[in-house]
Amino acid sequence: AILLTTTKWAKITAIIGIVSASLTLLTTITGIARTNNKLFGMMASSSIFFIIPIVIVLIILNIFLLRFATSTAASLQNMEQGLFNQGTNFLRTYFKMLGIIIIVLISFVLIVLIAFGIGSAV
Repeated sequence: AILLTTTKWAKITAIIGIVSASLTLLTTITGIARTNNKLFGMMASSSIFFIIPIVIVLIILNIFLLRFATSTAASLQNMEQGLFNQGTNFLRTYFKMLGIIIIVLISFVLIVLIAFGIGSAV
Protein backbone atom coordinates (compact mmCIF):
# COMPACT_ATOMS: atom_id res chain seq x y z
CA ALA A 1 0.00 0.00 0.00
CA ILE A 2 2.84 2.38 0.82
CA LEU A 3 4.65 1.64 -2.44
CA LEU A 4 1.44 2.15 -4.42
CA THR A 5 0.99 5.56 -2.78
CA THR A 6 4.62 6.34 -3.59
CA THR A 7 4.06 5.53 -7.27
CA LYS A 8 1.05 7.87 -7.37
CA TRP A 9 3.08 10.73 -5.92
CA ALA A 10 6.00 9.95 -8.20
CA LYS A 11 3.68 10.12 -11.20
CA ILE A 12 2.26 13.47 -10.05
CA THR A 13 5.75 14.82 -9.42
CA ALA A 14 7.02 13.65 -12.81
CA ILE A 15 4.10 15.16 -14.70
CA ILE A 16 4.48 18.47 -12.87
CA GLY A 17 8.22 18.40 -13.59
CA ILE A 18 7.72 17.77 -17.31
CA VAL A 19 5.09 20.51 -17.58
CA SER A 20 7.24 22.93 -15.59
CA ALA A 21 10.32 22.32 -17.73
CA SER A 22 8.29 22.70 -20.90
CA LEU A 23 6.78 25.97 -19.67
CA THR A 24 10.26 27.22 -18.77
CA LEU A 25 11.43 26.56 -22.30
CA LEU A 26 8.32 28.14 -23.80
CA THR A 27 8.63 31.22 -21.57
CA THR A 28 12.28 31.62 -22.50
CA ILE A 29 11.58 31.36 -26.22
CA THR A 30 8.67 33.82 -26.10
CA GLY A 31 10.72 36.22 -23.97
CA ILE A 32 13.51 36.17 -26.54
CA ALA A 33 11.02 36.69 -29.36
CA ARG A 34 9.51 39.74 -27.63
CA THR A 35 12.84 41.44 -26.93
CA ASN A 36 13.26 44.69 -28.85
CA ASN A 37 16.54 45.88 -27.34
CA LYS A 38 19.44 44.52 -29.40
CA LEU A 39 21.94 44.19 -26.54
CA PHE A 40 19.44 42.55 -24.22
CA GLY A 41 18.18 40.41 -27.10
CA MET A 42 21.69 39.08 -27.72
CA MET A 43 22.10 38.28 -24.03
CA ALA A 44 18.69 36.63 -23.89
CA SER A 45 19.28 34.58 -27.02
CA SER A 46 22.62 33.38 -25.65
CA SER A 47 20.86 32.27 -22.46
CA ILE A 48 18.86 29.78 -24.51
CA PHE A 49 22.06 27.75 -24.95
CA PHE A 50 22.08 27.24 -21.18
CA ILE A 51 18.37 26.75 -20.73
CA ILE A 52 17.78 24.17 -23.50
CA PRO A 53 20.23 21.57 -22.08
CA ILE A 54 18.85 22.10 -18.57
CA VAL A 55 15.28 21.63 -19.79
CA ILE A 56 16.24 18.51 -21.77
CA VAL A 57 17.94 16.98 -18.72
CA LEU A 58 14.96 17.82 -16.49
CA ILE A 59 12.52 16.28 -18.95
CA ILE A 60 14.65 13.12 -19.25
CA LEU A 61 14.88 12.84 -15.46
CA ASN A 62 11.13 13.21 -15.06
CA ILE A 63 10.47 10.68 -17.82
CA PHE A 64 12.49 8.11 -15.87
CA LEU A 65 10.51 8.98 -12.74
CA LEU A 66 7.26 8.61 -14.69
CA ARG A 67 8.40 5.25 -16.10
CA PHE A 68 9.19 4.09 -12.56
CA ALA A 69 5.75 5.11 -11.38
CA THR A 70 3.83 3.46 -14.22
CA SER A 71 5.86 0.23 -14.27
CA THR A 72 5.84 -0.22 -10.52
CA ALA A 73 2.14 0.59 -10.18
CA ALA A 74 1.30 -1.90 -12.94
CA SER A 75 3.47 -4.54 -11.29
CA LEU A 76 1.75 -4.06 -7.94
CA GLN A 77 -1.69 -4.40 -9.53
CA ASN A 78 -0.77 -7.47 -11.62
CA MET A 79 1.74 -8.98 -9.15
CA GLU A 80 4.31 -9.24 -11.94
CA GLN A 81 7.94 -9.34 -10.83
CA GLY A 82 9.35 -8.38 -14.23
CA LEU A 83 7.52 -5.06 -14.30
CA PHE A 84 8.56 -4.37 -10.72
CA ASN A 85 12.22 -4.98 -11.59
CA GLN A 86 11.86 -2.74 -14.64
CA GLY A 87 10.31 0.00 -12.51
CA THR A 88 13.04 -0.15 -9.90
CA ASN A 89 15.65 -0.04 -12.67
CA PHE A 90 14.06 3.19 -13.92
CA LEU A 91 14.21 4.59 -10.39
CA ARG A 92 17.85 3.52 -10.08
CA THR A 93 18.67 5.27 -13.37
CA TYR A 94 16.81 8.37 -12.16
CA PHE A 95 18.89 8.54 -8.99
CA LYS A 96 22.15 7.82 -10.84
CA MET A 97 21.50 10.68 -13.25
CA LEU A 98 20.44 12.96 -10.40
CA GLY A 99 23.61 12.09 -8.49
CA ILE A 100 25.81 12.82 -11.50
CA ILE A 101 24.07 16.16 -12.02
CA ILE A 102 24.55 17.11 -8.38
CA ILE A 103 28.25 16.16 -8.52
CA VAL A 104 28.72 18.26 -11.68
CA LEU A 105 26.95 21.24 -10.11
CA ILE A 106 28.99 21.00 -6.93
CA SER A 107 32.16 20.81 -9.05
CA PHE A 108 31.16 23.97 -10.93
CA VAL A 109 30.50 25.78 -7.65
CA LEU A 110 33.89 24.69 -6.29
CA ILE A 111 35.65 25.81 -9.48
CA VAL A 112 33.96 29.22 -9.26
CA LEU A 113 34.87 29.53 -5.57
CA ILE A 114 38.49 28.62 -6.28
CA ALA A 115 38.63 31.03 -9.22
CA PHE A 116 37.25 33.88 -7.08
CA GLY A 117 39.64 32.93 -4.28
CA ILE A 118 42.63 33.04 -6.61
CA GLY A 119 41.36 36.25 -8.23
CA SER A 120 40.95 38.04 -4.91
CA ALA A 121 44.38 36.89 -3.71
CA VAL A 122 46.13 38.50 -6.68
